[in-house]
Amino acid sequence: MVKVFVPQKWQLCLLSILLLTGCAQAPVDGWGSRVDLKPGWERFKRAAVNAAKDPGTWVPAAGAAVILASGRDGELTQEALSENWIYESRRNASDSSDEHAILLDRMWMASMLMTSSGSDDRWSNKAKGIVGETLIVNTSIITTNALKRSIKRREPYEGLSHVEYEGFPSNHSTPPFTQVALIRRNMRYVPVNDFVKYSYITASYLIATDVAYGRVEGGLHHFSDQLAGAALGNYIGLVLFDTFIGDESMWSMALYPTMDNSGAFAQFSYSF
Repeated sequence: MVKVFVPQKWQLCLLSILLLTGCAQAPVDGWGSRVDLKPGWERFKRAAVNAAKDPGTWVPAAGAAVILASGRDGELTQEALSENWIYESRRNASDSSDEHAILLDRMWMASMLMTSSGSDDRWSNKAKGIVGETLIVNTSIITTNALKRSIKRREPYEGLSHVEYEGFPSNHSTPPFTQVALIRRNMRYVPVNDFVKYSYITASYLIATDVAYGRVEGGLHHFSDQLAGAALGNYIGLVLFDTFIGDESMWSMALYPTMDNSGAFAQFSYSF
């Protein structure tokens, strides 16, 4: 949360901007109550722009671009493979990735069940939300597999007995980070304090990161595959959630006048 002093002469300009862009508010309806199968182009466009601006999209995308541009993608991946940066063996890395993928799947399901779906039509809203998010995760999986077959990037480990040329993107990166994006949105509707919410979100990010990294040290994906997959997964999750299930901006702003009427304080806050 950030507070900025706004002189009186600039308040009218700031209010005009707010009226033009809209002012975000915390969700007031129950989770799942705003599911809309025909949301319209404007809502989709707004969701697509917001998802592209989200750090969970552009930070890993930029990381993948930097690694590819440096020409060290293969080198870094081979170093992780040969030196076992975290795990003792390829098998341990792959096993950890699979185990944490299952854990993340359960955390995502738990986040849906913990949400408050309102006092009216509670079970109907819950059912709509669960079906909607299940379709989003399956869309992420289908998109990942379609890209794999189209791009046909070879897996980095030379000793694989069966090479499938399905290195990019990864089902251990894109769908998990789609789930993390959904967990972020779901936690807005969970009636717990902010510390618990952010701890849950942070844990989901750490687990998803290990799911992705384990496949690098397991020899099945390059670093750029997993970073790009994380960006794609986050983008898919946010776009589809904000388009079909909810329509909440992550930014909010409010004006508070000063005691002497010399201006006002603009309070900006960012919510996961």
